[in-house]
Amino acid sequence: MTDAPLLPVDDALELVLGQVRPPVVEAVALDRALDRYLVEPLIATLDLPPFTNSAMDGYAVRHRDAPGRFVVIGESAAGAPFAGVLGPGQAVTISTGAVVPDGADAVAPIEWVRSVSEAEPVTIDVAREVRHGYAVRRAGSDVRHGDEVLPAGIRLGPGQLGAAASLGLGALPCGRRPRVALLTTGSELRPAG
Repeated sequence: MTDAPLLPVDDALELVLGQVRPPVVEAVALDRALDRYLVEPLIATLDLPPFTNSAMDGYAVRHRDAPGRFVVIGESAAGAPFAGVLGPGQAVTISTGAVVPDGADAVAPIEWVRSVSEAEPVTIDVAREVRHGYAVRRAGSDVRHGDEVLPAGIRLGPGQLGAAASLGLGALPCGRRPRVALLTTGSELRPAG
């Protein structure tokens, strides 16, 4: 037995924490990063959405022309945008997520179309007023290039991993998991029996 004085708990804690070093940073694939901790803030490298797109299926129109009759001049589908420019009284069939064509400033939902003429030229009647920007998601309306998306030190859950994936990232800088060792000491400990 030793007669050394016992160290107060606060002093012992200060000694232990004084030896702690920041974790080594490692790139961790998104599919392995659940419940890990982000070491550096995640900064957006692009706008989300990356382009102005439709929030629903319908017809891209100029809001000031509705209600009224429109000539359908093409289609904008996800992955296959309409290449022309929309003029007065014209509409483009548009699907959810598709690029809103130049000249259009709103989307009339398919439910607002009163009638459709299949004869050339195809025409539709939009039955009600369409507000400027209705059903249109502007480029960068969720996240702007340069925005901090996630702070350093955050525990990565499904939402955070989804945010990283939407930015096109495949891995995140995480702290290496600590190795822990337990050491029990003391003369009062005895083997069982």
